[in-house]
Amino acid sequence: MPVLAWPTLDTPAGARAFVWVRWLMLAVEAGVSGIAAFMLGADALLLGGIVGLGVLVQLGVTFARPGPALPHMAGAVLVFDAIRLTGLLALTGGASSPLSAAYLVHVALTGLLLPTGWTAAVVLTVLGGYGALFLWPPPRHHHHDMYAHVVGMWATVALVAPLVAGAIAVLRRALIRTAAAVAAAQEAQARDQRLAALGTLAAGAAHELATPLSTITIAAGELGRHVQDRPECAEDVALVQEQVKRCRDILSQLAHDAGAGMGELTTSQPLGDVLDDALDALDVPDRAACLERIELLGEDALLDREIALPRRLMAHVVAGLVKNALQASTGSVELAAREDGDRLVIEVRDQGAGMDKAVLDRAREPFFTTKAPGQGTGLGLFVAASTARQLGGELELQSEAGVGTTVRLRVPWGAGGD
Repeated sequence: MPVLAWPTLDTPAGARAFVWVRWLMLAVEAGVSGIAAFMLGADALLLGGIVGLGVLVQLGVTFARPGPALPHMAGAVLVFDAIRLTGLLALTGGASSPLSAAYLVHVALTGLLLPTGWTAAVVLTVLGGYGALFLWPPPRHHHHDMYAHVVGMWATVALVAPLVAGAIAVLRRALIRTAAAVAAAQEAQARDQRLAALGTLAAGAAHELATPLSTITIAAGELGRHVQDRPECAEDVALVQEQVKRCRDILSQLAHDAGAGMGELTTSQPLGDVLDDALDALDVPDRAACLERIELLGEDALLDREIALPRRLMAHVVAGLVKNALQASTGSVELAAREDGDRLVIEVRDQGAGMDKAVLDRAREPFFTTKAPGQGTGLGLFVAASTARQLGGELELQSEAGVGTTVRLRVPWGAGGD
């Protein structure tokens, strides 16, 4: 169950929500002030000056960077807003002004986004300001035009209600985005922990089984020399040796897949060198024939550009994607590199049988494979997706049954791309 986190002002989402809500609040103040000046004859110059002060302060808040200081700035701004609102109320009817409902917007926004101390400060300012209005004599026009007062109340509700609804909607969207980010981070952390556990398990299994497999290999060799004149026994010995070798290969591949690049430092190197390393790391039968089927696509300038990443890990991931494509198709396989904004995109395309939706949905799961036994561990795409996330990128799969598969590995250029 993901932990939901409410957006705070020291995060970009919370800061954006606060800025938009305050602009809406200022719009409401301007609208109600205009109505008061037009219908009640209030002093338009003073009303405009009070709203203008709020706009000036808002400009400073809009361009402030999210950080530890922003909640305190926002608290001071909302206290100032409550004082300004008190001035607006004094000019538009005092304690009975229809604009008094706007106090609730300040209190609600403070409770949603600010620490307890600033919330208390804003609430006390609101209570003190509204209480002071009872001592302030209402404007003369306010006693003689009840119809205008009622219309003003309706106008205030018409303006404040959308503001409250809009504020809640903005904050709700920010909450959803934050919750999604938290859930994605938790999922990524769980996958990374699972990958680390797999690496540890694979390394331990390879270590523990190395001695008995070596013993079996020696014993099978000795036995083979004693049964050379008995073909039926020699075939069984050869089968034992073949299966021992297969066990070694599976353990080696499992350890390599699960533990590839763990703890490797990030270095800068030309992209072309990384792709060459990937082709050198290909572990396929009839290697020469497979290399002839691979088409390396990319501009020379792009291949010469340096990228900052763990070189051995990246080469292993790309080699695994190319190997999958070679096994899925008997035709050519394209290994392409291109630039997409500030990111590098490495594409591996094959013309094989492709994957249907059910297989595509599970393709990134660990140990899931459609290959024949002994052809793979089911960790290639899982490791590639985990690696992409660790590097700040993503792995995209596009496949259609009977057409082929395209795998896109998107990663930032990092320090090497500046």
